[in-house]
Amino acid sequence: MRKKSDTYVLHVFQKKAKHGIATSKRDLNLIRTRLEQATRLHAENEGA
Repeated sequence: MRKKSDTYVLHVFQKKAKHGIATSKRDLNLIRTRLEQATRLHAENEGA
């Protein structure tokens, strides 16, 4: 996620298959949770 000059790394993983295997629901849920946290953190820092 990018906001102006800030960069947030939400999740990093190595995907070995090039096709045929979807990203796991666990990984997707973790990414969504971290995106929500990063959005809140950014909003708090913008107001500071």
